[in-house]
Amino acid sequence: MKRLKFDIRSWNKYVFGDVNKQTMELENRIQVLDEKDDEGELSVEDKEERRQLLVDLGQARVKQESILQQKARMSRVSQGDLNRNFYHSSIKWRRMQNGINGIKVGD
Repeated sequence: MKRLKFDIRSWNKYVFGDVNKQTMELENRIQVLDEKDDEGELSVEDKEERRQLLVDLGQARVKQESILQQKARMSRVSQGDLNRNFYHSSIKWRRMQNGINGIKVGD
């Protein structure tokens, strides 16, 4: 199991890498291109690169969100009954907010 854990971690690092670091690098590169665009020096190649960077940034943010959801799910599983009261009260509050108490027609 320890060897498998090591193999999975190395595979994860190879396939996904550090998603937070990738996101920051993409945002910094887009910011540089935006500043270049503000100065009016953006070429056609730079515009295409910026478009591709925005697509890559969207994919990186989806990966980040997926990781956060998985961590939250693991937290809920490990805490078990500790979160039950909070969960049910939040669902009850959401249903109350989404409900329609009445409709007034005319007078």
